[in-house]
Amino acid sequence: MSPSSPAPLARQVLATIRAEGLMGRGDTVLVAVSGGVDSVVLLHLLHTLAKPLQITLHVAHLDHGLRGDASATDRRFTEQLCERLRLPITSARQDCTPRAGESPQQAARRVRRHFLQTVQHDVGAQVIATGHHADDQAETVLMRLLNGAGLTGLAAMRPRQGDYVRPLLSLPKQLLTDYAADKDLPHVQDLSNDDPRYLRNRLRLQVMPQLKAINPNLLDTLGRQARLLAEVDSLLSPTVAETLASLQRPDDPSLDRAALAALAPGMARLVLFDWLQRHAGGSIATCHVDAVYDMACGATGRGIDLPGSQRAEAVYDRLMLRTPQVVVAEPIVLQVPGTTRIPWAGVSVEAELTSHGPRTGWLRFDPALAETPLLVRARQPGDRFQPAGMGGHSRSLKRFLIDRKIPRHLRDRVALVTHPHGIVWVVGNRQDERYVVKRGLSSALAMRTVPDTTASADTHHHF
Repeated sequence: MSPSSPAPLARQVLATIRAEGLMGRGDTVLVAVSGGVDSVVLLHLLHTLAKPLQITLHVAHLDHGLRGDASATDRRFTEQLCERLRLPITSARQDCTPRAGESPQQAARRVRRHFLQTVQHDVGAQVIATGHHADDQAETVLMRLLNGAGLTGLAAMRPRQGDYVRPLLSLPKQLLTDYAADKDLPHVQDLSNDDPRYLRNRLRLQVMPQLKAINPNLLDTLGRQARLLAEVDSLLSPTVAETLASLQRPDDPSLDRAALAALAPGMARLVLFDWLQRHAGGSIATCHVDAVYDMACGATGRGIDLPGSQRAEAVYDRLMLRTPQVVVAEPIVLQVPGTTRIPWAGVSVEAELTSHGPRTGWLRFDPALAETPLLVRARQPGDRFQPAGMGGHSRSLKRFLIDRKIPRHLRDRVALVTHPHGIVWVVGNRQDERYVVKRGLSSALAMRTVPDTTASADTHHHF
């Protein structure tokens, strides 16, 4: 496997590297090698071109442990390959247990990416080279088309994305296989690549041959389509990002619904795709973007569940994303005097009997309330009270919270100080007229709220 003078394929790869600016003189290149034919050919080509490119190679191999003894065999093969080539290698075995909502393949990609970036940092590599080729690109375009990807997704892989470079992206798999056979390059075979349970494998084994029968130039056609969409995406991305920023407030990822609806529908959908991919996670597709766009342009109070346990909601004039949480709002006895923590509301209530006059931040209630235990609870169906300052008129709590523009998902977190005869105080909002301290009384039950710094971000609300 000793490198010889550049063969035609090596010259083609050298031209691609220089034309795309994939590597610079003096760079350390981290080469991701699984032991399969694609990555072995990549390593051999870069080893051949290391001198003319004036680059240094370092190999990285990760044993995912997904295929038992076969994974360990791949690791030994790759280590022995680097020993023969006299190249440094960092290899490791890491657990790839999927997180909630992840497939084993998604978990493996996540762990592999983290491993490569860690090794890159440790060895000071400028780029990470992978062995993706034109067949991989075509499969990726088809997969993303079937899954409803947006413009960025349909652009698929690019020769360079961040620190990742793909010198073989324009080359068909058959060319690499022929090169390996011609150079007598040993490699391992991952039998999971023939498993029809995986969509990519079904596309490669069943769909691609039929499409190639219709269009013999399928790889070139899909590759050119991806390059065209990548160019359009690069052209539009700055405008999309600028428009997205104009719909947001500082430190607030929610969007201005009216401004979004005023955009041209095509731009609005591009903005939503960008926004959802940044904040929602999961597998966002065009069906999700269309549903969120229709909701954002409609009435308030509607919501849509998204992949990744996120929910998009039209909340008055804003379009918001949140992670739904189950609120366990156990009633709590109010300590008088004392401080009562209300964890599900994100506040604490301080209460004391006092003979002092009004104080900033404190509300004054009829001192007779302290003679009966007061309970702090969440809202219940049919709750009503008499908001102070409304002349004793009774009002439903539901309508009061709606008029105060308190988002639906926060209404179950509104704490109510209650007496056996009804609501005394909608905490953080309004007292009940019946329990406001009467004029002429020198004593009062004084209460105020204190933020609970231990509560989750979703419970920190200000009305």
